[in-house]
Amino acid sequence: MNHTTPFLSILLFISSLGYAQDIKDPVRFDSFDGVGIAVGVNQVREENLLPRLHSGFVVTFSYDHRRISDEYRGVRATIGYSRVSTEPEGPTKSLNALITAAYSYGFALIQTERLKYFLGPGMKLAYSFGGYPNWDDSHPYWANNLSLGIENVASYELGDNTRLFSTLSVPVISFSSRPDLLRLYKIDDATFGGVMKVLHSNVNTGSWNTVFDVHFNLEYQFPVFQTKTEALFYSLDYTRMSNDNALPYAQLIHQIGVRVLL
Repeated sequence: MNHTTPFLSILLFISSLGYAQDIKDPVRFDSFDGVGIAVGVNQVREENLLPRLHSGFVVTFSYDHRRISDEYRGVRATIGYSRVSTEPEGPTKSLNALITAAYSYGFALIQTERLKYFLGPGMKLAYSFGGYPNWDDSHPYWANNLSLGIENVASYELGDNTRLFSTLSVPVISFSSRPDLLRLYKIDDATFGGVMKVLHSNVNTGSWNTVFDVHFNLEYQFPVFQTKTEALFYSLDYTRMSNDNALPYAQLIHQIGVRVLL
């Protein structure tokens, strides 16, 4: 059965439904956009290729939109790039490209003067694309998934317009795509249509037995100018993927960064 690309369409549909519900005027809320940059360490184990750990420096650019009142709504998009290598790899390092888009909605469970805690559904679309020219110069490797899960959001006011803000996303149901363990062709179709087709092929459905994809973010927000707030943040992303047609895949990314809230 030919699986095309349901991932992005579903994400955009759910996102539009969420934002169609406007917050009423009498409710106090914070609404802002944020742009950020982060650097860190990326560790990838692609067992379809070889059972070795590739690691290297990663840089990520992100965009966030958050709206906090008696409910929480958030949109997050990131793009990242990393050069990774493993012993005894030569001077040509492998690469890993990352694209993520996520939407979350939270119901307020705790609302005090200082602490707000929200819990609700979340959706995440994640692409991880790898190239390993020293080991396989003919085929790309990927680990893509669309997950539906639980979003935890906490905000704690420290005073003097400073705040701790944290999110934790855990999947429940996932749709994932991995390359076949054995490729039928020496060189894959490198056209745009060919690349899009393979990136959404071999779709598996499952829960934690198939995909475990966790995102954690902790940031310290503080005022810089009268109209601007900055945030220093730490993020952790961990993915473990095990499809029927492929050997296991694992990725761990630690990052620290700065975000400007507009």
